[in-house]
Amino acid sequence: MGKQRKNSKRKITDQGEALTKRQEALRREKRNNIIIITLAIFLTVATVVGIILAVGFGTLGWGSKQSFKATHHAVIEIEGYGSVKLELYGEEAHETVNAFVNLAESGYFNGLTFYGIESTSNGVQYLKGGKELNDVDAIYGEYQYNDFDNDILQEKGIISLANAGQDKSYPNKFFIVVSDSERNSYIDGEFAAFGKVISGMSIIESIHSAAQPYDENGSILPNKQPIIKSITTHAAH
Repeated sequence: MGKQRKNSKRKITDQGEALTKRQEALRREKRNNIIIITLAIFLTVATVVGIILAVGFGTLGWGSKQSFKATHHAVIEIEGYGSVKLELYGEEAHETVNAFVNLAESGYFNGLTFYGIESTSNGVQYLKGGKELNDVDAIYGEYQYNDFDNDILQEKGIISLANAGQDKSYPNKFFIVVSDSERNSYIDGEFAAFGKVISGMSIIESIHSAAQPYDENGSILPNKQPIIKSITTHAAH
């Protein structure tokens, strides 16, 4: 009788241990499943965020490959440097392109200079050209902050007109963005962008890097300002 009781107790103990082991195994399996699900969710979120960032930076901002229909081509001949070629986007900034083309074809820019460089508080850098002192009428500012539908973003190589205040732009003062950074987006929509350098960007960068401004406006000494021999334009076909 005593032997049967011992066997019975041992059997119950063995069953209890087996149950405990199964419970522990189930708990481990549950924990592993939770870890796997958590990792899967994390990887999914990371993938989605990566795609969003790739689209954001790849098509809408830093390093983007903007594509607009060129209505005109322009060539800036710079004394001692060579030619800089640009596309102009009249469908995005019609009045701006027309004003720039009219001045160029009249010979207005011949003999003017790249007179300064600029670095905004956000680190956007650009080279300024045309005529520093204004002597032509300002035009309507074709940029988003002026409630105008101009989708050109300020990436490296973009040319824009300087602002004239009161929602206007100076058609005889332009700048070309030199910096290649996501920070460029800080000035998106603030200026009338109207084209982009497609050849000779190294010339613009060389002028910018060699500039030695003498005042807080980034002005280059008159005898050091690269001379614009001419700006010629023609309609795109």
